[in-house]
Amino acid sequence: MRLVAADGMCLDLPDTPQNAAEFGYPGNDAGRGPFPQVRVVGLGECGTRAVIGARLSPLAAGEQALLRELLPRLRPGDLLLADRNFLSYGLLKEVLGAGMHVLWRAKSDVDLPVLEVLPDGSYRSRIADPDASRRLRRRGAAPQDIPGIAVRVIEYTVESEDGAESSQTFALVTDILDPDALSMEQAAAGYASRWQLETCFDELETSVRGGASVVLRSKSPPMIRQEIYAMLCCYQAIRVLISDAAAGDGIDPRRVSFTVARDAVRRRISDTGSFPP
Repeated sequence: MRLVAADGMCLDLPDTPQNAAEFGYPGNDAGRGPFPQVRVVGLGECGTRAVIGARLSPLAAGEQALLRELLPRLRPGDLLLADRNFLSYGLLKEVLGAGMHVLWRAKSDVDLPVLEVLPDGSYRSRIADPDASRRLRRRGAAPQDIPGIAVRVIEYTVESEDGAESSQTFALVTDILDPDALSMEQAAAGYASRWQLETCFDELETSVRGGASVVLRSKSPPMIRQEIYAMLCCYQAIRVLISDAAAGDGIDPRRVSFTVARDAVRRRISDTGSFPP
């Protein structure tokens, strides 16, 4: 299965009336943030850190809505990795209906009744249908009697190098019910690959944009979209270069430094005529 990760980030924009009206400001108890922000959700291939697709939206739009727009970018049989913000009955149903597999982290408050404990220590459960759940709970139904999507739950903790156990428990949900098809160890290692997309976003912010604190330049929403997609295109072009070079030498493309590759490209591009538009 091809490992594909979904993740999101928010980028600061110039504080213009047009950007503020289109994208909105972040905020918390301390008040409104200093800059408008745009939400970006992307799909990344973990093996190459290539961006398969990305969508932009105002802050008010959630990450799940943007991921729905990206589902046509996936292939049947892909194993989609995602963090706690993406797990819902509706989105899970859409992804599985399109033929993909999932390995998603669950929040601690997600109802995951133990329906059957499997020999490897994982257990079978379900993600409840919210309509059926509300109806049956009013009748006093037990959690295990509420229908939903059949899933397998894999729980584990992470140890530090000195052997101390992390206090945080990871609970992963997958539609792959057979432990022989996806072991607990494979699931934990696979979910850790999700950080490949976070690394991609970090490289996009620091290596391509110039730093996480740098505000985008464009003063209007259409130009903001153009600027972000241009950054993504530059990032993707460098990733293709890395992947081709790694394949030629028979090495893992993740061993090739993105920063070194970026600098090599910059040294060879002297003017706008160096490559066709």
